[in-house]
Amino acid sequence: MSVDAVIYVVDDDDNVRHLLATMLRASDYRVKEFGFGADFLSTYDGRGLGCILMDIVMPDVNGLDVLDELTRLPWSHPVIMITGQADVPMATRALESGAFAFIEKPFRRDELIQRIDVAIEHDVRKRQALEYSLELVKRFQPLTPREREILDLVVQGRLTKQIACQLGISQRTVETHRSNIMAKVGADSLAQLVAMTVEVRLVESQSRSRSGINSEKRPWRFTSTVSASPSIRDPS
Repeated sequence: MSVDAVIYVVDDDDNVRHLLATMLRASDYRVKEFGFGADFLSTYDGRGLGCILMDIVMPDVNGLDVLDELTRLPWSHPVIMITGQADVPMATRALESGAFAFIEKPFRRDELIQRIDVAIEHDVRKRQALEYSLELVKRFQPLTPREREILDLVVQGRLTKQIACQLGISQRTVETHRSNIMAKVGADSLAQLVAMTVEVRLVESQSRSRSGINSEKRPWRFTSTVSASPSIRDPS
C-alpha cells in the first residue's frame, strides 16, 4: 500500500523482529522496532497512519497488557497480534479486547502484507471519521447558551409552540434561533440537525470517558526487570 504509514513491530525475539522489519521495509513501509512492550508504550503517541504488529507473548509486558494500555489512549493504531499455535486462546482474548486481527507463526509474507494493508485501510477510515466528528464539534462551539437550550428541546422532539411556551418567548423568536443554529452548524434540515447533535454528544461523551480512564492510576508502570532494548530503529 503506497501510503506514508508506520508499522510498529513489537517482539522480544531479535531474529523474528529483524526479519519482519526487513520484509516490511522491502515493501516500502516505514518501520519502528521495539524489543519490549514497555519500551514501545513509553514512546508511543498514536500519531499518523499505521498499525502495530506485536507478539502476544513477551517477557516484560505481554501483548494483552500492552493492548489494555492502548485502549486507555484517546487514539491508537489497529493491532495485529503474532501468535504461536499454543497461543490461539490468548489471541481470541486479544480480539475480544480490541485487537484488529491475529496471525499465526509461521506466516507467509503475502498473508502478512495483506493483513497489514487491511489494517491500514481501517485506520484511514477511522481517522477520516474522527476528523469529521471533530469538525462537527467545532461547528457547535459558537452556539450561545440560549441556542443550546433551544437545541436541547428540538432534539427532544418539542414543537416550536411547546418550546416557546416553556421558555416564555415568542414562536418567531424560537424559529429565528433555530434558523441561526442550523446556519452555524451547517444543517440543511431538522433531521440533519438532530443527527449531527447526536453525533457531537457521542464524541463529547467518549472524550469524557477517555479522560476518566486516563486519570485512573495505572495497574503497573512502564518499567521492566529486563534491561531495556536498544533496538528502536529510525522510521525513515
